[in-house]
Amino acid sequence: MKTFVSIFSITLFLVVLWQCNPLFEQREGQTVPVSTVKPNLESEKRIVAEHLRDCSNDIERRINDLDGQIAKADKKAKTSLIELRKKLVREKKKVDRSLKEIEQSTNATWKSVNKKSGEILTNSKIEVQKIEERVEDLMNG
Repeated sequence: MKTFVSIFSITLFLVVLWQCNPLFEQREGQTVPVSTVKPNLESEKRIVAEHLRDCSNDIERRINDLDGQIAKADKKAKTSLIELRKKLVREKKKVDRSLKEIEQSTNATWKSVNKKSGEILTNSKIEVQKIEERVEDLMNG
């Protein structure tokens, strides 16, 4: 019985609070839309494509730098550097393929293509950083 009285009194209190509190009053007037700016697909595609091109160019530059280091390296380091170069080439292909998908995307496919390209871009940057660190270790060690 005490539980029922407690629940009843709490409910009554909330009803009175709801009826009397101005925060809960309905306001008259028009509702304001959350966003009046419609995203421009072409603008978004251009921005994402620019990031992918920058990443691709950065990987290309690193591949060219690695080619110069391979020529100077001893036999043991050269083998490891060649393997790292192959990884960079694979990452560049992924980024370039994603860039092509972005350019060919439509309204219907944009969301999934954009998500995939973001993941590829992030993963490529991480992988390139790891490769760069391994290259430095090989050249210094």
